[in-house]
Amino acid sequence: MGSKTPVICHFSGFSSESPGSFIDALVFLALHCRASINIQTICIFPEEARGNTWINRFAENGIVHGFVGRRGNTYLKIKSLLGKYEPVIFHSHFVSYDISTVALKVLFYRTSKVIWHLHSPGTSNFRQRAKDILKVRLLASYFIDRVIPVGEAVYDNSIVRGFRKEKLVLVHNGIDISRFRAKNEVRRKIRETLGVTEDQLVYLLLGWDPYRKGVDLFVKAANQVISCASKRNRFLIIGERETKTFVETLPE
Repeated sequence: MGSKTPVICHFSGFSSESPGSFIDALVFLALHCRASINIQTICIFPEEARGNTWINRFAENGIVHGFVGRRGNTYLKIKSLLGKYEPVIFHSHFVSYDISTVALKVLFYRTSKVIWHLHSPGTSNFRQRAKDILKVRLLASYFIDRVIPVGEAVYDNSIVRGFRKEKLVLVHNGIDISRFRAKNEVRRKIRETLGVTEDQLVYLLLGWDPYRKGVDLFVKAANQVISCASKRNRFLIIGERETKTFVETLPE
C-alpha cells in the first residue's frame, strides 16, 4: 500500500434529517474498527446530507467524512477525495453508490474488497428486473465480495433477485436498547404535549421515507382500527416534508 493510509470507505445514500439508528451504527462501527484493528474509516454522503445536525457526530469523533452528489461521474469525485488513502474495503449502503464502488475497484483499486449492504427489499417491477440483469447477475457475481441483507425478508428478496447465495451474509440491524428504556417523566411530558390521555393507545410510525416505510399501509391500517376500536386511539407519523406531502395527497 506504499505510504498511503489504509481505510475502510462507507458510501451511504442517506440524507434524512433524522439520524435514526443508521448513524448510530455507522459511528459505532468506525470507532470499533479504529480501536480493534487500527484502521480508520471514511464516510461519504450525498450533498443533500450536508448541514444535517448528525454530521457533527463524525467530526466530534474524528471520523473523516465528505459529500458527493448522486449524479454524474460520481466515482471520479470519490477518487479525488481518496487522494492520500488506500481503501481496504468499499462498503455501500442504500444503493446510490453501488455502481461507483465497482468502478473504483475495477479502474483504480484492484485489491479492494467490495460490500453491498441491502437495507430494504428491491422492487419486482419490470424496470428493476431489467437493471438487475446487469447489477446483480453480472456486477455482483464477479466484482462484489459480500452482500449484507439486514433481515430475513431482504435476504429472501436478494435470492429472488439473483444474488449468489454464497455471497449473502444476513446481519440484522443493531438496536441501542438504552433508547427504549422507560422514562416515565419524559413519557408524561410527551403525551401531555400531544394531548394524549393515559387511557389512549398510541401507534407510532417512523415514516421519513413514505414509500420505503409504508406510510400508506399505516394510514390504511389506522382507518381499520378506528372503525372497530371501542376507544379513541392516536396514530402518529414522524417524517419530513416529503412525508407530509405524501399523506396530504392520499385518497380519502
